Amino acid sequence: MFRRPDARLKLFGFGALLVLALASCGGSGATSPGAVEPTGTRETLSELFNLTGLYQRIGRLAAGPPLPFVGQVAYLAGRGDSTIGLLAMSLDNRALSFSREGRDFQARYRVEMLFQRDGSLPIRYARDETVNVANYQETQRSDESVVFQQAFLLQPGTYLATITVRDPGSGSFSQAQQELTVP
Repeated sequence: MFRRPDARLKLFGFGALLVLALASCGGSGATSPGAVEPTGTRETLSELFNLTGLYQRIGRLAAGPPLPFVGQVAYLAGRGDSTIGLLAMSLDNRALSFSREGRDFQARYRVEMLFQRDGSLPIRYARDETVNVANYQETQRSDESVVFQQAFLLQPGTYLATITVRDPGSGSFSQAQQELTVP
C-alpha cells in the first residue's frame, strides 16, 4: 500500500504535538498561593504498604510487629447509665511462638486493656488465651487467623484506650492506643 508523504508528516506532527502537550502538564514546579501540593510518589507507596497506619486512619485499633493485631470497639446499652463495650480483634498467629504439646502445637498470648479517663481511676482488664493447632503448617498461616473478643462495662465519657498483646513465650508485645467516646 502506498502512503503519501504528507500523511506521515501529519502523523509525526500529531505525535510531536501530543508529546509537547504531555510535557507541558508537568508544570514549572511552582504552585500558586493556597494551592494544595500533591504528595510524593514515595510517600504514597510507603503509606499504601503500611497496613497498620491504614487501619488506624480508618478508626481501628491497630499495632504492627512483632505481634500485629487489628481491632475495634462496639457499644451496647448496659444497665442504668453504663455502656457495654465489646472489643473484637484479630491476630496473626504466625507472630506467636508455638511449641509442641503432645501431638499438637500450642501458643499462649495475653491481652491487656486499660481505659483511662480524666478524674477517674483507670479500668483494667486482662485475659490469657491459648491457641491450639493440629500441625506445623497451621502455625505459619499468613492471614489473621486468631479472633479475640472481650466485653467490658464503662460509664459514658471519653477514655484513652490502650490495648497490649503479649506473647509470654518470646517476651514480645505490641500496643495500640485510641481515644474512645463511650455513648
